[in-house]
Amino acid sequence: MKQIGALVLTGIVPDEGKGHYLRFYRQGRFVQRRHRGAPWDGRTLVLVARDDPDAAGRPVVRALTGEWSLHEVPGNHNGVLYEPDIGPVAELVAAELDAVADLGGGSWTAAPGGR
Repeated sequence: MKQIGALVLTGIVPDEGKGHYLRFYRQGRFVQRRHRGAPWDGRTLVLVARDDPDAAGRPVVRALTGEWSLHEVPGNHNGVLYEPDIGPVAELVAAELDAVADLGGGSWTAAPGGR
């Protein structure tokens, strides 16, 4: 019962030490096992980390029924968010945003100092 309470309060009640890492991990596993996704008909950009040994086991594209593209990027699951691997990720996301803006006639604005 204590673990269920800790799961429910993850991210709400402050925790000292590193116990919150374990709770976030457990909460993620709990949600992952119970999630039943529906097919997605929207446009989707799928980025897969080249050095992620678990990437092949994530069949995310089965749920994609709309237009989608898959790109392999350098790095591992977490490393793709940091230098030096973030560059290709940023380029792919920017290109996708430009493509979507062109489709809808709109535009997007990068943050100051950005592209």
